[in-house]
Amino acid sequence: MAPVCITTKAELDDILAKHKLVVIDMYAEWCGPCKMIAPTFNKLSEEREDVAFIKVDVDESDEITEFLKVAAMPTFIFFKNSQEIHRFQGANGDKLKKDVNNYFSEK
Repeated sequence: MAPVCITTKAELDDILAKHKLVVIDMYAEWCGPCKMIAPTFNKLSEEREDVAFIKVDVDESDEITEFLKVAAMPTFIFFKNSQEIHRFQGANGDKLKKDVNNYFSEK
């Protein structure tokens, strides 16, 4: 399933309530590294149907950006059962894949 783009905190709250596992890509259209890692994020969303992949354009959603205290792009934020469990900054595709598999493996 392709990533879902959201712009409001209400949408975020709804997704967190409905999905056990969520990864948020906090990005900006003008951000070169964000554009570089987007295909990896999209591919992971197709491979891991058990995880909700969300994209938030920081320039389109001050509300979510401020709520999640994001200061750099891209920032990836992992949620499990509506609780933040991990985050990292930077366009490191290998780390993104590894972290999705590590934090969201069925143990």
